[in-house]
Amino acid sequence: MLSESSWSTADIVDAFERSLERIEWMDGESARKAQEKAEAIRKKVGFPLSPDTRDPRSLVGYYTLVKVHIDTFFENMLSAASVFFS
Repeated sequence: MLSESSWSTADIVDAFERSLERIEWMDGESARKAQEKAEAIRKKVGFPLSPDTRDPRSLVGYYTLVKVHIDTFFENMLSAASVFFS
């Protein structure tokens, strides 16, 4: 069963998808691409399960892969993003 916040997120995406049908300035190809992007939206509401924020071992396993150094902010962000998107 979806939570209330999950329903709200789904409603927002549905409203966006419906609005694509009424946008006059957007050509068909652009509207199709926007539709594909809307379908690809990852609906994450609440606390994440990957890593499972309720499980210390899951957190350690996840963040062990993130390499962080005090003087390399940009590289730190890339490291975190590579773990998040893998």
